[in-house]
Amino acid sequence: MAQASSPGSARADAELVALGGLPVRFHDVGSGPAVLLLHGSGPGTTAWGAWGSLASALAAAHRVIAPDLLGFGASLPPTPRSYGRGAWTAQALSLADALGIERFSVVGHSLGGALALSVAHARPDAVDRVVAIGSLGASMALPPGLDELWSYAPGRERARRLLELLRHEEAEVADEAVDERLRATLDPGARAAYPALFPPPRQRWIDDVALTRQELAAIAAPVLLVHGDGDRVVPLREGALPLLSGLRDARLHAFGRCGHAVPVERAQSLERLVSLFLEGHV
Repeated sequence: MAQASSPGSARADAELVALGGLPVRFHDVGSGPAVLLLHGSGPGTTAWGAWGSLASALAAAHRVIAPDLLGFGASLPPTPRSYGRGAWTAQALSLADALGIERFSVVGHSLGGALALSVAHARPDAVDRVVAIGSLGASMALPPGLDELWSYAPGRERARRLLELLRHEEAEVADEAVDERLRATLDPGARAAYPALFPPPRQRWIDDVALTRQELAAIAAPVLLVHGDGDRVVPLREGALPLLSGLRDARLHAFGRCGHAVPVERAQSLERLVSLFLEGHV
């Protein structure tokens, strides 16, 4: 649900396309087998801010497509609104269709992990492999950390608390990271759009992105689950373990002394792990 790395600004190679009458900004880098990257739902999140490091690493051997999900970054509607699993899944599939991509793998973080599983369920003949990092997608009670994240309101101390929440409880948060996150959440478009995405009561948004046991069991693509043992936003026990038992072909890699922001806290290890899995070696 959270942004994996610093928000940053959009890369110069960002493209904008209209899907279903709504603008979608995406990045398209590298060449080779296609990989779709779906970010989480933290305030101020953008595709390149969440995935810049991993996308750059994967682009050496893959075509990497990373969109701003509807309601985030530059994929903003004319007026604020909420979306949900159906709209975000349709966005991902429509983008693949618009780019003429018939087969691809999907990597998602947090909310994006649930959407990656949803995409694999919706179009089984198109999805080769799935990586779900710190992922939602299982039925659970709303975790307090996720409730806190979704209720974020801009402010410097709130931005610091947000980054502390995303990382392992013993990790230090640099002032520069706090300032960067605060700037991202003060962006006028993001500031207007975010409160409408996950208004209370927030349990309904957990329920919305949860796949049923039947849906999970129907996913044929191999799935790599990656989780931090100290994740306070989507706890390991409630998030990854039910997915591990419910999926047909799943394996779990857990990082010790790691929180929700695995792509930041274990960037190089994650890059190697995901590359090996996409190549069929994990």
